[in-house]
Amino acid sequence: MKDYFEVLDIDEQSGQHEIKKAYMRLLNQYPAELYPDRNREIEEAYEALTNPVKRYSCIEFHRMSRASKQAYSSARKAMDKGEYAEAAKTLEKALEHEKHTIHIKYVLGIAYLNMDKPVKAVRMLEPVQDKFPNDIELNIIFIKACLEAREYDKALVRAEECYHIEKNNFMLVKLLVDGYQMTKQYEEALAVLTPAFENPAFYDRQYIICLRTAYILFLDKKYDDSLKWLDRLASLQADEIEKAASVDVFMAMLDFYIAKHMLSEAGRCAGSILKLMPDRSDIVRFKRGVELILRIEPEVDRFDQDEFIPDLLKIYIASAITDLEAANLTEEQQRAYLILIEHQLLSDYSSYLIAARYLKTNYPALYELKADFLDAFQDSRERRKLSNKNKVLFTQYQDVIAHLMEELSREFSDGYDWGDEDWEDWYDDEEYDDSDWDDEEGIWDDGEVYWNGEYEYDEWDEEFDEDEWNWEYDDLEEDWDFEEFGDEQDWDDEGDEDDGDD
Repeated sequence: MKDYFEVLDIDEQSGQHEIKKAYMRLLNQYPAELYPDRNREIEEAYEALTNPVKRYSCIEFHRMSRASKQAYSSARKAMDKGEYAEAAKTLEKALEHEKHTIHIKYVLGIAYLNMDKPVKAVRMLEPVQDKFPNDIELNIIFIKACLEAREYDKALVRAEECYHIEKNNFMLVKLLVDGYQMTKQYEEALAVLTPAFENPAFYDRQYIICLRTAYILFLDKKYDDSLKWLDRLASLQADEIEKAASVDVFMAMLDFYIAKHMLSEAGRCAGSILKLMPDRSDIVRFKRGVELILRIEPEVDRFDQDEFIPDLLKIYIASAITDLEAANLTEEQQRAYLILIEHQLLSDYSSYLIAARYLKTNYPALYELKADFLDAFQDSRERRKLSNKNKVLFTQYQDVIAHLMEELSREFSDGYDWGDEDWEDWYDDEEYDDSDWDDEEGIWDDGEVYWNGEYEYDEWDEEFDEDEWNWEYDDLEEDWDFEEFGDEQDWDDEGDEDDGDD
């Protein structure tokens, strides 16, 4: 605001004829090509003084004292530099002696708002808003101050009145929705957002409106509708700034679904995020984990209660689920934990063969978590390779395993007692000293090849009889009826019914 009466060199009693006469005279005196700034100022003055609404504001400013006008000008310059406290101090002093306060209160209200003093801002702006009730820009500032001061009723009354006058102002729509959201009037918020999304005036704001609609529906616990709107975002235009700004909304929704164990919704939410941000590797991993958990979820309770499956095999499958849920173990500890369990399974494999086959038939999704190991575990040749490598890995991870043994729950330790002598004997065995093992080539340094990258046997050690091995375990499956003689623990390694001679 400037004193436009002084710009045109007229008084406030001047009528339209005098205003236009002064305007034409000054345009001739200050042509735009020679005096661009002065010419622009003359144009502003003429437009303001010939507008009935703005004329009152111009008169109020004209009637201010010269000291107040100077304070007003100094405060505006300070605010342009971001010095709001300095501007407020100048205006507060001017306000003490000024009768015509509309312009001082307006600028002071803006300064308070930028100083995070919304209550003071409302007190300054309210009388200004009363004088100019139809000024949309002024009302937007006033509504914002009311919302920040938590004077929601006052904010919504003004926002609704202005919205009925001007529906094409995006900031007004945003503030009205903010007010409804803060007062949990979600249906009212959606009634504003839905037509705004279809409004051609907001075509370049559809991404923001769509995101806000999804979030309001989420707050209203309409999760399916919310996720549908979230999924629509991928088809809308948005710049990188808008996408980055929306991350907080995405993560708030995703965190909620995770906390409430709403895995299906969490998976859909993660999928929508990845359509917009395919490079988010953390979301990719999470989505895969959720999908896997959803696949195994129908089997978990039944699996846990199934007494036919040995506890150790249950623990081995559970280790995969724990890994999916980011167990509180380092990567090295997780690796050692698996080595420890696989060591026990391989050491007493005959007790777990039938259970492994049973698991594959009755719990395919859970079996798939450890299919590579369990498939090889059931094949005599492949099991030999697993055993050899496990022995070496057990030695390599002996310190980590020892530490883990101390941390494992009492329930696990009671069920599977790994005494010091057991594992000390194991890694003290010179035959399986890890220093002789080439992990990538699958050979001992002495040149004896047990397996290569294609899992083919080149040579067997002298103590191992391949034919005898195949008879004992492969033929036994086909020709003997286990059920006829009882559970698998009733059998010794030779395939004879246990008669106590062992």
